Amino acid sequence: MNILIVTSEYAGIAKAGGLADAVTALSSSIAEFNHDVRVTLPFYGSIDSKQLLDIKLIKKGQFAFANHKLWYKIYELQQNGIKIYLIDNPILFRQKNGIYTNIHNDDFPDNLLRFSFFSAISLNLPSLIGWQPDIFHCHDWATAPLILFLKTGQYAPQGYNKIRSVFSIHNIGYQGVFTLDKASSIGMSPEAMQDLDIITGGAINLMRGALLHADAITTVSPSYAREIRDTELGYSMETILKKRQDCFFGIINGMDYSVWNPQTDRFLPVNFSYKSIEKKKIVKTYLKNKIGLSTDEDRPLVGMVTRLVHQKGLELLTEPFPGILSKILEDLNIDMVILGTGEGKYHIQLSKIAETHSNLAVRLEFNEELAHLIEAGSDFFLMPSIYEPCGLNQMYSLAYGTIPIVSHRGGLIDTVEEKDMEKGRGTGFFIEPLTKENIYKTIQRAVSLYYSDPEIIKKIRINAMKKRFDWKKSAKQYVKIYKKIIRSN
Repeated sequence: MNILIVTSEYAGIAKAGGLADAVTALSSSIAEFNHDVRVTLPFYGSIDSKQLLDIKLIKKGQFAFANHKLWYKIYELQQNGIKIYLIDNPILFRQKNGIYTNIHNDDFPDNLLRFSFFSAISLNLPSLIGWQPDIFHCHDWATAPLILFLKTGQYAPQGYNKIRSVFSIHNIGYQGVFTLDKASSIGMSPEAMQDLDIITGGAINLMRGALLHADAITTVSPSYAREIRDTELGYSMETILKKRQDCFFGIINGMDYSVWNPQTDRFLPVNFSYKSIEKKKIVKTYLKNKIGLSTDEDRPLVGMVTRLVHQKGLELLTEPFPGILSKILEDLNIDMVILGTGEGKYHIQLSKIAETHSNLAVRLEFNEELAHLIEAGSDFFLMPSIYEPCGLNQMYSLAYGTIPIVSHRGGLIDTVEEKDMEKGRGTGFFIEPLTKENIYKTIQRAVSLYYSDPEIIKKIRINAMKKRFDWKKSAKQYVKIYKKIIRSN
């Protein structure tokens, strides 16, 4: 099959979060089954073309969109055997040094126009480069306009109606909602938008349109698929997903073991496996020295690598200030490290807590090396997520023998096992139900086991490190969906 992956992020080129990692690994894994997989994404100003090998301009011209004639350029490059097409417009993309937001974390005011134009060019990419896909696989709200244009035929080239569509939800909390005063930016008539049923609550909702009109819908874990179909975690999309449940699938993300592997990780001072798990202590000591924490290796280290936003449970930890986090640091004999960026209020709160607690190190940055060291050197990894579509950090933690302490949500349910921890039969601890008090109690329970029975902790670490979340297994399920909707054509 020929598959065009349409995405706003791609690892090694443009990344704002886990979407980039998931799309990149999925593309490569599907290609390994001898399918012709190609990728299209915008050419943002933050992309350094000098770092992209063998990039070349293959097409340029004008495109009539939303009552304007807009210039476009299409660049081609290859990354790990995948052909990637960067869609450029000097005003919409190259002059903006960001993907969705500016340096102040404010959304670009023309995002609806930016991603609608990108979707229209992506829809026409096959005719522009002389290659016909069987599937458009679109990821998250920024690519939803392509599904709408494919449905109506607007901006579509000849033969478009033979191409099937898959829409993947990576986080239903971000739906691409825009006020009606921006309606002209999508390049559709009011009648067309009404027919597509994308206006709700007095606003345009791009994801709603994609969920209504894609040939198949996927999300990133079976448990998250159930949650967003059957509970308030569907963010008002649960009714649509229930109606379309016959073509709605939850497929767990895999993880990239070529990058996240304690046996080969280039960021670690020493590599290790479950057969040499005692070397994990060397990484822990190295990490503690690096971030200025006590080097007492007998004290358990709790790590967090996260976006500092409400979804990740930051409010539960810090509010009302200084929150349960302060009590955890004062009462429990632990060290803790938090790495991430996000909302300003959490930056301020965490910095203030760190000032008064010597056993907490806070790093408000994106730091790939430190992320690897925290995953490898910590004893426990905390993820008190309000919701978690799939989650990657708990998988990384398992691979490094770092025991997850997580909420009972989404992909965390599908990847972490709490069977009989006191007998060493599980891989992690669930915070259930998710409350401030239970975050405290669950960390307390884990730390108590750490001090009372090191051999049980070792067994749990080894259980965790033996788990595998291979992208090939997930890719096979996507291929099965592709074939199913092609046959139904």
